[in-house]
Amino acid sequence: MAETSEVPIAMRRSYLENRETDCGTIESWIEGGCWSEIQQLAHRLKGTAAGYGFDEIGVIATELERFARARDAARCATQLDALRTRVARERSRLPA
Repeated sequence: MAETSEVPIAMRRSYLENRETDCGTIESWIEGGCWSEIQQLAHRLKGTAAGYGFDEIGVIATELERFARARDAARCATQLDALRTRVARERSRLPA
């Protein structure tokens, strides 16, 4: 994992903005039953989050991927809510 101080604030901010966009996409995919797409995106998030210093996003993505594999819409929605909450929390912690 990269040290948070090694990743420029602008890159961390951009990463979180992209995750907000992903949340809308995931919501649509849950509604449409696009399980493999959710799995792929969650897997990618799982792999990239720690590099930006967002370990908890990776943990949430791991669970999202698992529930998408099981085609469990309710649990995917719960993880999506957790992802949205974590992204908002992390954004609020970044310096202006």
